[in-house]
Amino acid sequence: HKSFIKRLYDENPQFVLTELDNHYSLDYLKEVYDWLGLSYTPKFTQHDIDAIFTDFALFFNSNINSTFLLDRGITSEQIDEFKLGSTHCFEDCVLLDEFIDQLSSKYDPKLINIVCSYHAYILETNKELYGEPHCSTIPSFDNKGIGRGIVYRTENYKPHTEQLRNLYKFYVSHAPSYLFNQNIIDKFDTIFVVEGVFDALSLIRLGYPNVVSTSHNRVSKFQYELIKDKKIIVIYDNDMGGLCGLEYFYKNYHNKNVKYYQTYQKDIDEWIRN
Repeated sequence: HKSFIKRLYDENPQFVLTELDNHYSLDYLKEVYDWLGLSYTPKFTQHDIDAIFTDFALFFNSNINSTFLLDRGITSEQIDEFKLGSTHCFEDCVLLDEFIDQLSSKYDPKLINIVCSYHAYILETNKELYGEPHCSTIPSFDNKGIGRGIVYRTENYKPHTEQLRNLYKFYVSHAPSYLFNQNIIDKFDTIFVVEGVFDALSLIRLGYPNVVSTSHNRVSKFQYELIKDKKIIVIYDNDMGGLCGLEYFYKNYHNKNVKYYQTYQKDIDEWIRN
């Protein structure tokens, strides 16, 4: 919320500015800086940011440990099609050094350092909260094959306390603009919108390729811009988060081409797998 960010900035400006460095949607960053009354000069282009995250997505996919994804019902075909991956390869120092050397020939060293630090932060925080660092990686690509962000989904979601149950289920590099399966939007007149990336993958296995996921329950204006000209069917989980997400969509984007549903069970993915 705008008011929350402003209040947080008033209390601790350095913390807010540091955390904003972990967001990779430049339009969103420009908007937040405007809210705070600050000028914003991007350090890098969106093209280079998207390109380096594309390289990371392909690196994670080509060196995947697929055990967690297969156990969740994801198929090998989906792993190949959506370039799903995992961060286990970060433990291979030789492999990681070779990859960073490849990046060094393509990108500003400062950008490489920031993105590598972002990944280290994800893994360290995940290990602190969940006891082990690994995440599955779920990238999204546009219709030109350019990566538009990655969801990093913890593979060990048994937190130390109930309060942390959902806190680090996932990280999203391009959170305000990330839309899983974005490349299919132009192919269909009707688009299903679900909360989680695993919900989307489950529906795709059922034969519904025209589904996208925001990886959370509040659709941002950047995400809505991508689907606003379509017939939209919003299907959210049967819990308070899902209800709040439906209400938010109705309040901000409702039109005659939108329909809303909640599942009978709490989680779409769990419901389909069971």
